Amino acid sequence: DIMPSADATFDAALCIEALEHVPDPELLPRETHRILQAGALFILTVPWSARRHHIPHDFHRFTPESLGLMLSRAGFVDVDIRERGNDVGAMANKLTLLTLRLLYPKRYWHGLMTWRMGVICGLLAASFIAAAHLSFAMNLGSKAGPLGYFVLARKQ
Repeated sequence: DIMPSADATFDAALCIEALEHVPDPELLPRETHRILQAGALFILTVPWSARRHHIPHDFHRFTPESLGLMLSRAGFVDVDIRERGNDVGAMANKLTLLTLRLLYPKRYWHGLMTWRMGVICGLLAASFIAAAHLSFAMNLGSKAGPLGYFVLARKQ
């Protein structure tokens, strides 16, 4: 046992944007399953279209298929995986991050060269943010490139 808890101790578990930082991602769902009571829920979110972060401890990106298989192997049932956003929202996110990087560079003098492009990207980002909200409201855009996934699973 890796987690310092007895079997069937908890009535729910929450793992938010952490599974991608675990070197052995199959172990976390197995251990979570072990410490949950029967009928307990496991709530999990993971990024998909996110930049690398917490380097050097950013190890994985998970598809819905890999998440479903991993949770089923760990013993979870009623696994429900949903996209968080769509491709338009992911583009808005990327443009927003690019804008911030151009407008607020690590070195002040770089900003003297990048601020014009930052303003242009900012206008594009604002347009994509509006388009993303519209695409969510009208159920448009592709679910194949979301920002991440939300998972709800139950221990039988």
